[in-house]
Amino acid sequence: MFKKKKKAVQEKLAAYQSRLKMKNVLRELSEKTGQSPKEIYAEMQAAIDHGFNTCDNPIGLEIWASIPCKGERPTVEEFLEYESKKHFPEDL
Repeated sequence: MFKKKKKAVQEKLAAYQSRLKMKNVLRELSEKTGQSPKEIYAEMQAAIDHGFNTCDNPIGLEIWASIPCKGERPTVEEFLEYESKKHFPEDL
């Protein structure tokens, strides 16, 4: 029972930390570009959606399928987490 509770707390903490990191990234980009964090997030999601919708080659489709996501396509958070782990595994 204790292990289940501990795991649930760890998962909640990880989700909270992920949200904080995302807010910090968006805030930093906002300061650099003059766009609002919401605008930046929307542009990032639009780019992910465009890549997902226009990919028609087998290798690209395989790459998109390898990105873990809860829905049909990755969210900004899911995409950035995947790419971060892929390129900077020692930092996570």
